[in-house]
Amino acid sequence: EVLNLCNRFILPYGKALVNAGAFSIMVLEPQVVIFSPSIYKTMIQTYLEGLIRDFANPVLHVCGNTTKLLPHFAQMNHLSGLSLDALVDFKTSLDNHEQLRDKVLIGNIDPVNVMFRGSPEIVQDKVTELLNMMIGQNFILSTGCDMVPDTPAGNLDSLINAALKYR
Repeated sequence: EVLNLCNRFILPYGKALVNAGAFSIMVLEPQVVIFSPSIYKTMIQTYLEGLIRDFANPVLHVCGNTTKLLPHFAQMNHLSGLSLDALVDFKTSLDNHEQLRDKVLIGNIDPVNVMFRGSPEIVQDKVTELLNMMIGQNFILSTGCDMVPDTPAGNLDSLINAALKYR
């Protein structure tokens, strides 16, 4: 009932964004990690698929270690991209779930241990490591989740500069 109610509000808003020219719509789902794969498959996935079906290039952002849900995310036909937390190993995920290669993976630099607590050198090393790992994949570099307030500006500069240097 809750998901049905949410979709009644979110769907018209998403469609309005598409009609206004939005290139892509990102759906943020911070709670799905707490559910088992069987509950996700039987009780949640249908609502997410119904929601994103009419969105332009829909992307799903999920928090936490959602490795156990990746087979289900990979099977979502209308999903263009997945924004995944730093707790998900992209290489292992791509190796184990061939269908993920059809989607854009977004992420997954650790926003706390790397961006907030790390040094510019650590950020540069992690960004370069991730970019090297993702060569040839559909990939957009980003943090794995929201950055912590007061993340050092030098670390953000390091992320951007490492990406630009790599390019």
